[in-house]
Amino acid sequence: VNAELLFKLGLKTLKAEYLHGIYIFNTGDLTILGDPVENKMYLIDKNLFQFSDLYELSEKNGFLYSYYIEKYVIYSPVKVDSISFQKLKSIGVYKGKFYTRKYTAQFLLGFLIIGLIGCFLFVQRNKRIREKQLDKSDFLDGMPEGSNDFLRLCLHYPIGHEFDSNQLTEFMGYHIYAYETQRQLRSKLIKSINSYFGIYFKMNDVIIRNTALNDKRYYVYRISEDHYDRLKEMLGIIIPPSSN
Repeated sequence: VNAELLFKLGLKTLKAEYLHGIYIFNTGDLTILGDPVENKMYLIDKNLFQFSDLYELSEKNGFLYSYYIEKYVIYSPVKVDSISFQKLKSIGVYKGKFYTRKYTAQFLLGFLIIGLIGCFLFVQRNKRIREKQLDKSDFLDGMPEGSNDFLRLCLHYPIGHEFDSNQLTEFMGYHIYAYETQRQLRSKLIKSINSYFGIYFKMNDVIIRNTALNDKRYYVYRISEDHYDRLKEMLGIIIPPSSN
């Protein structure tokens, strides 16, 4: 609300009544209408309508009614005055905008800056968490169940070595199950390992699956060349690559 202008015009307080979508400021020696829809402010001559702190205002069917009881007159007669809101605004003197937007840009800029700072701090915090050097126990505890021994067996082989499904199933310890169960458990563990390293260490596709060149019906698997050395370091493996 344009309080600066309201007080400049002579209002004593911002106390107002809200009738028919109009704010009526009726304190002091003047009456001001504030129209929030049209964003206009009107000054009303009190002599044109019975406005006073002593009068009770109400509205009905687009008309403003002013009631006043003369308490010191026999039978307490009631004075009533009425005028349509449309007429009331037409006799008012336009004084300026009812509310201003001069601080909107500053507020939006402030919120934008705060939001950017918040995003930056959030990203930095997550980055520090990701880059934080985990000790061995924390790292091993967080890995999917069964993945530690499985990866160690795979990393005994040289970089780029391809494994068939039967080898992986045996490394995982699933060879005792039925074929369909083997396939499901093998796929689940590979997805879990890839998700774990992808989410926490940004190492995408640690285990890569491709169609076998000699038989398109089957798949072969290998540890990603991009992550091979880092995986060995993370698992604390100090074993020279096998020549097998």
